[in-house]
Amino acid sequence: MNFLNQEVKKYIAQFLKLEPNLALSIGIITPLDDEIYFFSDIFPDTAKYLYEVGSISKVYLSCLLAKLVQEKKILLEDSIDRYLDLPKGKVYPTILSLATHTSGYAPLLSFRFIWAYLLKSKGMKQNLYKGLKSDRLYKQINSFHLKSKKYRYHYSDMNGAVLGEIISKVENKPFDIVMNDFLKTDLKLQNSRLSVGTAYNLESYYRKRIRYHLNWEPGDVYAAAGGIMSSISDSITFLRKQVEHDPSYLSMTQERYTRIRFGHRSMAMGLGWHMYPDGNYMFHKGGTSCFRASYLIEKKRKIGVVVLANVIGNREYNTTKLSMMLCKNIKDLLREIRTKKHQMAYNPQSLQAESIQSA
Repeated sequence: MNFLNQEVKKYIAQFLKLEPNLALSIGIITPLDDEIYFFSDIFPDTAKYLYEVGSISKVYLSCLLAKLVQEKKILLEDSIDRYLDLPKGKVYPTILSLATHTSGYAPLLSFRFIWAYLLKSKGMKQNLYKGLKSDRLYKQINSFHLKSKKYRYHYSDMNGAVLGEIISKVENKPFDIVMNDFLKTDLKLQNSRLSVGTAYNLESYYRKRIRYHLNWEPGDVYAAAGGIMSSISDSITFLRKQVEHDPSYLSMTQERYTRIRFGHRSMAMGLGWHMYPDGNYMFHKGGTSCFRASYLIEKKRKIGVVVLANVIGNREYNTTKLSMMLCKNIKDLLREIRTKKHQMAYNPQSLQAESIQSA
């Protein structure tokens, strides 16, 4: 079944016109079928083309967290000082507040660090977080003086870095080893990995200027927040597992833990997932200096959409908008199919006459 209507095809054509070196992958899951579409004028049609998913890494991180919670190795209600060697007598966020971005931690690093980075790199074309190890993360944690109160939603990469450090301590292994084993063994994603120390040379383009994927060194704590690479085939496998709650701990990530304000809208947070207030729509978008990605799930109808592109973030390349257009189109098609089946059940002769007349 073709889930791409004329409006979607026109939008995709704009992508291809703006970026001749585009590799755009679309994955769709429905109760009827799974579909993969690949658009590129220069790359072969392959479901194994790798993309950086950026901040969507936090969803995978939260799935790993849910596994450890189910195994009773971590408690969501615990504050982080139960797992990390931190000064006594201070207020620290809980594991749950990290996963729902209500910890009180800042969205990025300190301005002083970013300014030093800009002077050194002459722009933000490289990896802002490369080379940041555990010692730097502990200094960041200690620089915050939190109060005993509930903090509002504030999206933060630091939350993911701290969760990764905690998981590393609990499992007594480097985080990249734990995550890569989880992706391959537990989620059965053979083409996905945390790109720490990898030699992959993923090609990304913007206006015919080639760029490459973000490099991560072993021990880079912020890789937990944005270092995963995946293919379109693995991405739809991941969404299928989410829809079917397989493994069972994935259902934990889809609970509504807190209400938030997302821009000007009232939303909710699962573990890593952003949600509409009723919890039916779950989504996350991600991007690096080279790639853009969007995951969306409509739980009630068991619909999932993935859009991955090898372009940097510009309004013309809105993978989130494309995923929402696709989801609406899929719902319309499924509704049309259900209506026809309903009509056939009550009046099969009328439908048969209509099909003969059309022919």
